Amino acid sequence: MRSILFLLTMILPIVLWNSQAAAFSENGFYTGMTRDAAIALAKSRGLEVKELVPNSFMMGRGLDDPVNREVHGGVAFCHDLLVGYTLPIQDLDGRLIPDLEETLLRFGQPQRVRIVPATVFGGGYIRQVAIDWYLGDDRVEFTIVPEQKDQQGLKLLSERHISLYFASKSPCTGLSDW
Repeated sequence: MRSILFLLTMILPIVLWNSQAAAFSENGFYTGMTRDAAIALAKSRGLEVKELVPNSFMMGRGLDDPVNREVHGGVAFCHDLLVGYTLPIQDLDGRLIPDLEETLLRFGQPQRVRIVPATVFGGGYIRQVAIDWYLGDDRVEFTIVPEQKDQQGLKLLSERHISLYFASKSPCTGLSDW
């Protein structure tokens, strides 16, 4: 009896979280998708998958080549279930306005707009604008990185980008992430 209660207290929160948060579905990736299924989907599209940090993967081509790397997205997992999907949009100049308009039409008025400063590995910094929508237990974030600068303050134009990030609340999500 004691072992059954212990098992229920360990599994029930994950089952309840998974059933309540199943919300985003984008490009074949969806909340609660298993790690193996998400990686298989990326590979079926001819993409390489590389783990950046535990439970966070980059998808693309030539991922080990910093000069010719093509990033096609990223995925994040909690207890081997998908809780985040990032869709990068490479052409900042050509796609910013149309993609922002499309996102506003799709999700409505954003609930939060933030300017996020961050340091870059090896020195330097970026300033990005993050626009957030909260939809139940999901967050959609439209991020604009207009420029990145090295430690001397010189612009690194290759690092300019925009991205669309879909995330679901999970036992692994910190309050500062939400």
